Amino acid sequence: MKLEKFKGLSVVSNVSYVSYVSKKPPFTDKTDITDNLHALGILDFGQKNKIVQYLAGHQNKSYSDISETLSMRYDSVIQVMSRNPELFQETGKKENQKLMSLSPLGIDYLKQNLQEYFDKQERLDIFEKTKRLREITTINLQEELRKTIEALKKDITITGNTLIIDFEELSAQNPALSDKLLKEPEKVFKSLNEIGFLGDTDTEYTWRIKNLPRSSIKSLEFLRSTNIGELICCKARIVSRTEVRPQIVNAKFECANCGSILSLKQDGKKFKQPTRCSCGLRGLFKIINRDLLDISKVYLEDIRGNGKSINPSRLKAIATGDLCSEENIDILTPGNEVSIVGILKESEVSTSRGDISTTLDQFIEINYVETIEPEADLSQISEEELIRIKELQRKINSAGLNILSDNIAPHIFKDEQKRQIVNALCLQASTPENNPKDKTIRNQFNTLLIGDPGTAKSELAEFILDCVPGSQKAVGGGSSAVGITASVVKEPEEFGGYRVEAGTLPRSKVLCLIDELNNLSEEDKPKLQEGMESKFVTINKANIHTRIPVTSGIIATANPIKGRFTTEHSIIDEFNIPLPILNRFDVIFPFFDRVDNEIDSNIAKKMIERKKEKIAADYPVDFLKKFFLYLRSKPEPLIDEEMSKKLMEVYVSIRSQQKNNPLINPRFHNTLLRFVIASARIRGNEYVDVEDVQRSLDILRQSYFRLPEWKISKEEIKVPDNL
Repeated sequence: MKLEKFKGLSVVSNVSYVSYVSKKPPFTDKTDITDNLHALGILDFGQKNKIVQYLAGHQNKSYSDISETLSMRYDSVIQVMSRNPELFQETGKKENQKLMSLSPLGIDYLKQNLQEYFDKQERLDIFEKTKRLREITTINLQEELRKTIEALKKDITITGNTLIIDFEELSAQNPALSDKLLKEPEKVFKSLNEIGFLGDTDTEYTWRIKNLPRSSIKSLEFLRSTNIGELICCKARIVSRTEVRPQIVNAKFECANCGSILSLKQDGKKFKQPTRCSCGLRGLFKIINRDLLDISKVYLEDIRGNGKSINPSRLKAIATGDLCSEENIDILTPGNEVSIVGILKESEVSTSRGDISTTLDQFIEINYVETIEPEADLSQISEEELIRIKELQRKINSAGLNILSDNIAPHIFKDEQKRQIVNALCLQASTPENNPKDKTIRNQFNTLLIGDPGTAKSELAEFILDCVPGSQKAVGGGSSAVGITASVVKEPEEFGGYRVEAGTLPRSKVLCLIDELNNLSEEDKPKLQEGMESKFVTINKANIHTRIPVTSGIIATANPIKGRFTTEHSIIDEFNIPLPILNRFDVIFPFFDRVDNEIDSNIAKKMIERKKEKIAADYPVDFLKKFFLYLRSKPEPLIDEEMSKKLMEVYVSIRSQQKNNPLINPRFHNTLLRFVIASARIRGNEYVDVEDVQRSLDILRQSYFRLPEWKISKEEIKVPDNL
């Protein structure tokens, strides 16, 4: 027997002949509905439907049970069910009596009646909503608004001349008015401006709405013509923003003949002037006043994962008034992820010949904007998945990270070195993104994978990228540094000047993969340095001076310039990567393609298994996404005094033993700290332990730091006094 959900009700969808009699009815969630199918009009009256209703809430019933419960004659029950054999089926026997339940066709019959009922209810809901909206129009919209604003006056946030209303509070106070605001926002805002705030009609207030319902949250990719004119909410990333410029929204003219004052609203691209005065004069109008409004054009991009398209959809948006003030304009900094409430509008598109195209463009007139909180949304993790996540943490705590690394790119054979490299990538994926507001050093890693072609560097990195939503990839050979960091783009004449467009690195949230870093031009490589270390990309060009936040860590790959990786030359010569860039990588892992019969056999075996589709993982990518999301949401593990001394000792010892290694510098100590904290986080520990230090050193030993083998224990020697 199989239960499935239908409109919130549990419905039997498959019943086979059984000897065990279950007492659980097909409908378990809402028996009040199933007990009143006739009263609600879902089923018509009649003997057949009476039996169907009864068996909808009770299964495995004998003819006697049905006859007694429904007060029907025994032979009538048998006759009705015999005439409709497709609706009922025998599911067992009890004391030589047949036990009957609804058949699959009987379930379908009931579902059809339920669907018709719910469709009817939906039509009634739409009718009632439309009726309420018409009633508001018929009564007096302004009067309705006055009453509602008076009731909400204590809940309205006042900032200067800006009034912010929480939509949830508005909806709770006046549901019909809130529906009208979503469907006809311009009409509602116009009425609000006319009535003023609590009777104050002299002050020009700006009304802003926040916290729209989930039904009004739209992805940029799925905005359609039916949404034009509606108040919507979009969660997007700021790609670029133009300079703030003043725009004339209204102009007053004086007639040179009679002195009349003419006011003309400026709502187009071209400045409008009166053509004629009431006195008959044409032309010769003098401008005596202009109402100006600050305006900035913003380019939005869907956050990765919000839409279905490979390339994120983009849309223009217009910010005006106080949204362009010094206090608020930083919210619209390129790279920021924001939640925007606004009115979707249309604009004309001109053809190359200057004609007006039949295809229209869309843009959002921003009403309210706020940055999306950096905290992870854990609502997508179910209780069962949370139990499984904590179980995996316990396994990692007892058996090590190999439990997890075996499920990362399972189609790739991993020797001991590659296992440790994958362990490092897992630690990086579990580390939260950088917080630009935090003035401390970055917490995300920068990892460089270098080595021979065909050693699975890019595949491992891309698999980790798939496990971390919000990450992006750039290819060194096909990207310039401005494409990776940021660029300055010339704007159309009506906005003048230039705008900053964020590159791949600022637009990435947690991780950014730069493939083939060695192919980046010599001129562009130094431009990456700031974004890799300081959590910002600075732009000083074309009279634009700004800093774009960088929240992601970097995973970069590089191939040797001569085709084969040898240790005869330095990394700088082998991969054409300058030392300042190398120093900003926390860890560099080498990949060698060496002849080894055992390793080659295992690689070939994996490739054959992949061809035969025999590769299976205990933890699929969808689960790993939620696993790393959960880890990034947890507080940072702490380092107590004892572990602080041990870490100091380790750093001093390694530095003294590696005097000629330029990579062992204070940045190495920061790397070690990031690794031990990530190790404690992935195990679910509140404090860094000796095990985390040992694991970090084991991983770093496989890197280009060339660390000796270390065995850390709690009984190690004390730190020298001079430290």
